Amino acid sequence: MSSQQPCKTQQQKYRECLEKYNYQPGSKCSSLHQEYRKCINAQYDRDDKYLHDNYRVVLPPEPCRSMACDIQDCLEKNGYRGEKCKALLQRFNKCVKENTSDPNDGHQNDEC
Repeated sequence: MSSQQPCKTQQQKYRECLEKYNYQPGSKCSSLHQEYRKCINAQYDRDDKYLHDNYRVVLPPEPCRSMACDIQDCLEKNGYRGEKCKALLQRFNKCVKENTSDPNDGHQNDEC
């Protein structure tokens, strides 16, 4: 994926403006800020398109989707230490195997 380097010029112009006007809210820098945000948003759109075009995202079967979210919550709560969420992971994998025609199918859930 690409980085935010293409927006470096817009970022620099915006920072220089902020410095010039002592970081005052509502300063004359709002148009530069909008230009910088527009560049970043375009960059994210390109990255999203790249991911969509190059990677297959497979959602888990419907009965298992809430478990996927529970796993994400558990991992976050436990500092991403998988051993703390092992029971949830095992139940999730069992659910996927029981509810998928191809048990070797990948399973990712990007919407919780």
